[in-house]
Amino acid sequence: MGPIRALVLDEDTRFAEKLSAATLVSLTVDRAGSFAEFRKAATKRMPDLFLLHESAKLGGIELLNELRRLSTSVPAIVLAPAASSIWQATLSNSDVEVLCAPVNERELEYRIAKLMVQPRVLRKQPLPTRIPVIAVQKLHNDKSGRLDAKLTAARFGMSLSDVCRSIGKKLQTVHQTPDAPGLQKSLFPFERIASALLKLTGSEKGLKVWLNTPNDAFPGELPIDILKQGHRELLAEMLEDVLLGHPD
Repeated sequence: MGPIRALVLDEDTRFAEKLSAATLVSLTVDRAGSFAEFRKAATKRMPDLFLLHESAKLGGIELLNELRRLSTSVPAIVLAPAASSIWQATLSNSDVEVLCAPVNERELEYRIAKLMVQPRVLRKQPLPTRIPVIAVQKLHNDKSGRLDAKLTAARFGMSLSDVCRSIGKKLQTVHQTPDAPGLQKSLFPFERIASALLKLTGSEKGLKVWLNTPNDAFPGELPIDILKQGHRELLAEMLEDVLLGHPD
């Protein structure tokens, strides 16, 4: 295997320079000084590895969500404070390593080597990361057959306003046509979540109970709060990981 291309978010150059001198692994380091630069660099040329510090502006679940928006297959190492929520948020993702900052350089090299030990060709053909989503009929409009925002709100115990904020749509528009074709992609993660929870809990009541019960993956927040904040994909992937049998 040739050198690992690492994209590093580093506000100064010292950290990236130290990584370039790594001896346990062969690294080619591309540095970004801000997350905007980091995103642009990843979009232009996807690296083999993400490596970044959690910051006051971007951390915890938000940071994990941003990484997944960039790629669901590129492994990542995040340096974070001991009190960060990202430790719990990454328990269901085996491709993300979290290290307590500041980190020992040798330990960091070791973690990179361990994370990247699988041949890259295998990373391009991973184990299944999705389960078949069984259509949840109660989320679908009887006439059109499409997912309906009003029905989704009712089944999840949310207001229509909550659903609109979660999917980033205007309340007035959604209220007029809650099953609009343009809403289907945004509403589909709700169906993934519902499908997974109905399998896990066995009932619609169980779905609501799970969403409103404290969970160690989200310290200080309920799963329903995570959903209202717009992290639909994150919650859906976490639940599907549990069903696939690899929650860690």
